[in-house]
Amino acid sequence: MKLAFAVIALFSASVASAQEVLRMAIDEAWNPPQIMKQMGKPAGGLFFDLMTQIAINAGASPQWHLLSRKRLLNTLNANDIDLICHTNPKWLSNQYSPERWSSLFIKQENVVIAPPGRTRAAINFDSPDLLNLNIGTILGFNYPRLNNALARNSIRRIDSGSQDILLKHTHSGLLPLAVANRINVDYFNQSQDKKNRIEIIQTLDIQDTYCLISSSPNIPAQKIKDAISQLHTSGQLTQILARYQLQK
Repeated sequence: MKLAFAVIALFSASVASAQEVLRMAIDEAWNPPQIMKQMGKPAGGLFFDLMTQIAINAGASPQWHLLSRKRLLNTLNANDIDLICHTNPKWLSNQYSPERWSSLFIKQENVVIAPPGRTRAAINFDSPDLLNLNIGTILGFNYPRLNNALARNSIRRIDSGSQDILLKHTHSGLLPLAVANRINVDYFNQSQDKKNRIEIIQTLDIQDTYCLISSSPNIPAQKIKDAISQLHTSGQLTQILARYQLQK
C-alpha cells in the first residue's frame, strides 16, 4: 500500500511538472529575424529561440501568445501571460515595480539608414540648423534620442507598421532616411548583393532591453529571472546570435 501511494505521488509530481508552462507574449509586429511564422504561428527566429531557451532554463515548456502591441500590457496586467520580453521601463507609460523587471534580455542598437548608394555625413540631431527632415520610424515606437528634434519640428516622423515595411520602403527609396534596429538591417542586407545593401549612416543609440514579469506568474518570478540571467552567464545568447550570423 505504501508503495502504491509512493507511485501515485511520483506520478502526480511528474504530471504537474509536465504541465508547467511559461506563457510568453509574441508581438505581432515582430519580423524576421526576431520571429519567423508558419501558418500565422511563431515557429522560429532569434527571439523565439531566446525565449524558448528561457523556458528551458526555467524547467518549463514555452506557451506562445501572439498579441498586438496594444494588447501586450493589458494581457500581462490581467495575468493571462507570464512574460513580455524586449521592452524597457523608459518605453512604457505605466510604471512597474523594480522586482517585476528582469536583468538584461538583449541590447538594441538603433541605426540611421539610407537607400543603397546614398551615403551621407552623420546627422547632428541636436543642431538648430536641422530643418524639415523626414525620417522613417515605426508606429508606436518611442525614440528618446529624437524627442528634442521632434519637439523643435526639426524632423518629422514617417511611420511604418513594422521593421519589415520600413526596410523595404528605405531600400526602394520611398524613405530617404529611417531609424531601424541594427539586427533587422543586417539580416535584410544578408540577402542583398553589396551594391544593393541599405546604407548605415550612424548609430542613433544603444538601449538595453529587459523582460517584464507578471505579478502572478505560473512559475516563481525569481526562477524566471535566473533563467534570463543564464542566457548571458552560460554563453547561450552568443550561441543563438551565431545561428543568425549576428554578433553580440
